[in-house]
Amino acid sequence: MMFQGTTTSSPLTFGPPIAVDAPSQSCLEAKDGLLFAQLLTSAFRNHPHINNVLTHISLGQWDRIEAALGNLLTAPIDTAPVSPLERNLLCLLWEEGGITGRVVKPFFLDICRTSLPPSLAARCVAGIDALSSLASEADA
Repeated sequence: MMFQGTTTSSPLTFGPPIAVDAPSQSCLEAKDGLLFAQLLTSAFRNHPHINNVLTHISLGQWDRIEAALGNLLTAPIDTAPVSPLERNLLCLLWEEGGITGRVVKPFFLDICRTSLPPSLAARCVAGIDALSSLASEADA
């Protein structure tokens, strides 16, 4: 899997980092976000508990999981997620609610840390945090 700005030294090299200052900034640039969504989907499918839960909430349609993750990772961080699946995924990725949330969040953070350069991992995590806060405000 090759990402924007790749070199032959690493199959998981992303494009140059961009600060998360701008309100319409996304977690990751479009191409990187979609590729990272593929990687996350694959990792989630290979985890027994996460696979079970996500199969249930997506009605077994893993392409919907990948598309929702892609939307979360590439949407502006000042726009609350709209679809119920995106909101469910965001809760699992960030809120640590229930057993699944306590499994998914550290798993997600570990994938970010091990698969993304440090600056992009920080940007991605900050973006998911911002989306989660925005979604919580919209629900209130």
